[in-house]
Amino acid sequence: MKTLILGLEVDDPEVLFNVPGLVHLQGLWEEGIRGVLVSEPRLSPDSRWRSLLAGRILDASEQASPGPMIWDALDGHGAPIDPILVGMRADGTFTSERGRQGDPVRDDGTSSSTMEPGSEGRAARIRSLFRDLRGRMASRPWNLAMLVDAIPAPGLGGAHTIVDCAVALDHELAGTLDQVNSDGIELSVLMVALRGARSDGQESELGSRPMGSFVLNSTRGLPAGELQGVGIIDLAPMLLALSDRSIPPEWQGRSGMLETLSSGDSDDDDQEAVLDRLRGLGYLA
Repeated sequence: MKTLILGLEVDDPEVLFNVPGLVHLQGLWEEGIRGVLVSEPRLSPDSRWRSLLAGRILDASEQASPGPMIWDALDGHGAPIDPILVGMRADGTFTSERGRQGDPVRDDGTSSSTMEPGSEGRAARIRSLFRDLRGRMASRPWNLAMLVDAIPAPGLGGAHTIVDCAVALDHELAGTLDQVNSDGIELSVLMVALRGARSDGQESELGSRPMGSFVLNSTRGLPAGELQGVGIIDLAPMLLALSDRSIPPEWQGRSGMLETLSSGDSDDDDQEAVLDRLRGLGYLA
């Protein structure tokens, strides 16, 4: 089982999955386990993505190796396989990859501030990042691949930024899934949209508002439905459950999902087995 995480920072996460005509994004949303991420006052905006990967709340000042990360847990007892991490760091600079300790490896020194701010430039960046991601997935072993980018809120003259970027994202998502499916790989796909990108590059005031939205699909079969009460540190344990991996004891994200999954009845044994594992971990009632 391989794991693909796609992360975006957007001004309004709910909009992303509701742009008309996005067949693949909407299909991912409608066919997966999905929900709203609850607010987490203990998290700083700069530590959200690393907290997702670490399965616990991280302070913004903590260094890159706070304990087992999700790629360590996915390795199990096998030989370590470096994660593929493509996209944007918390400070807005690009990285093409990070090592097992989370240290960025810069390719070209490009920063988000040097990218064209209009919708064409944003969409082109998304296409470029996905091409980088697919190239790395095709050329090396991997257990975890992750892409993170930001779509700032449109300023004057940029009203179509979110639409243009969502169209590019929908197209690139299709190409990426086609590549993986052609290899016959068992795959879990987690897409996370976090609130917080603004046109001026600053974080929005989150307050008690939901942190964002998520949707999870797996080739092992998951019934479509909504999970309530999910926090960002609960996502990595869900992925480990789908991969039959143990959750590190240092992780805090084992008891944060207290609500039930609303879905129709299913006679599929594989789906019920996955649900049993999530229930056993306290995720489902």
